[in-house]
Amino acid sequence: MNGNVPIAQISDFTYSQSSIGPAYNFDSRDNPFDTTRGGRFSLGLSYSGGPLGGSIHSVRPTLGMTKFFKLSRRSTFSFNSDLGYMLPLNKNCSNTLDEQQATSKELCIPKGQRFFAGGEYSVRGFSYGTLGPNETFNGQTVIAGGYKQAVFNTEYIFKVNDPLRLVWFADSGWAWGYHDKIDLGKLRYSTGAELRIFLPVFQFPIRFIYAINPQRKPGDKFESFQFTIGNTY
Repeated sequence: MNGNVPIAQISDFTYSQSSIGPAYNFDSRDNPFDTTRGGRFSLGLSYSGGPLGGSIHSVRPTLGMTKFFKLSRRSTFSFNSDLGYMLPLNKNCSNTLDEQQATSKELCIPKGQRFFAGGEYSVRGFSYGTLGPNETFNGQTVIAGGYKQAVFNTEYIFKVNDPLRLVWFADSGWAWGYHDKIDLGKLRYSTGAELRIFLPVFQFPIRFIYAINPQRKPGDKFESFQFTIGNTY
């Protein structure tokens, strides 16, 4: 997950976490903010709880892959994928707020530790975290976050001049709940264009995003226009 997280949407009960695990990262990009060639690969496996202590007991593997291809002096094509899985090891706990209210057992995985798909750093156009399961809290339906995640992005970047970039993008993604089977048919898609402006004061770009929802469904929380800072990947 990249970028800013709306704290009000993932605020959680008190918990403690102790984790250990291997991680491998490789980065050959020529520029981390205005990339034209190279790639990035990350693979991690985190173990929490058990003899390490804490209230979270889980195994969390993640995989991220990004590749940029320089097509010409002014154009670049890229793709990105972010995959994640979270397996709770404690069976005597609740996997949703609905279960917690019914059983009074603590959450296996607090909401702030789950995967959230949707938003300008994930699947552009869709509101943060809305591509995934929901749950009920105090009589209101709220985003729950997923135990499994798949997010895919592609971009064609055209350099207009030194501060300006035009970007055409296509995104897809979804986050599945604990009781959900991974079904790629649930992936949601967005496409569109954005204007990126690199100001001398910042290394990262200011972005104006126009997104299109090609398959609208009832209940979609979609914003055609978004503004943010930093890259999607």
